[in-house]
Amino acid sequence: MAYELRAVLGKRELLETLASQRGVPVAALGQGFGLIPLTSQVVDALVGGSGPDAPADHGARQHRLDDVLKDWSAHGPIVHATSGLHAGIGEQTARIWRDRVMVFAQQGNAGSGPISMALLRLGVTGGRIGWDEFDVVGLGRHRTTDKWFEAARARTPD
Repeated sequence: MAYELRAVLGKRELLETLASQRGVPVAALGQGFGLIPLTSQVVDALVGGSGPDAPADHGARQHRLDDVLKDWSAHGPIVHATSGLHAGIGEQTARIWRDRVMVFAQQGNAGSGPISMALLRLGVTGGRIGWDEFDVVGLGRHRTTDKWFEAARARTPD
């Protein structure tokens, strides 16, 4: 079964405050954490995806997203996380921004747990062999970024 995630993770209260300024939804996770699903629509809202100031290509878009996350981290640590897994094979990346500086960057297979390592550094507790921080906060609840977006929209009033 496939799993795909592109998201910003952090303390839910912090993410809700920051996301509300851009009109993007936040999904609730365990232990007071939250998730902003990075769908195309959300990234457009974060980086100014239309009009004359829109980033010209994927690289420019990623650079602008990094700038947004760096700015947000002045208010508290956040994680930019990606995961792609199919039939047990895949990769995860996790980068922590804190005080406008990237303080952690890890890429590896899902078994090595870059996302779990980042969550542990942000204070998630209760992980153990066979049930890591990824599981503790509930990141397995939805299998795609789009499903996380639907869940976040369902709890966000329009």
